[in-house]
Amino acid sequence: MYSARSSANDSSMSSIFDAYDAEFSAIGKEINKNINSLKNDCEGDEGRASGLIKQIEALISQSNDLIKQMEVELRSHDPATRKVLSDKVGQYKKSIGSLKTDFERAKEKAQRSALIGNKSVEHRQRLLDTNDK
Repeated sequence: MYSARSSANDSSMSSIFDAYDAEFSAIGKEINKNINSLKNDCEGDEGRASGLIKQIEALISQSNDLIKQMEVELRSHDPATRKVLSDKVGQYKKSIGSLKTDFERAKEKAQRSALIGNKSVEHRQRLLDTNDK
């Protein structure tokens, strides 16, 4: 009787973890999409870059909170299931770490472009004007 109850309990708990899993996957895709936009589409558009940076930071924070929820959730499982879920959470931590690294690089590039971008265009125009004289 106990094992049947435990199995049913693990099944419902697993569905909670599955929901966290799906949410984490969606957040990861959104972070990746926004990082790519930051890398490719924001050159010279400081306002858009700033908005994307804030959005990505919020999504990364949300994914970290989700990982914490997963860690709490996996404690309620039997040892065999806990091991499998723990490995999954470990993969998610690595994935988020990789996304953070990509984000920091893209953020630096966008910020550098915002600082230098307009000045570079002005400098180039001055050089062209000087050559025309």
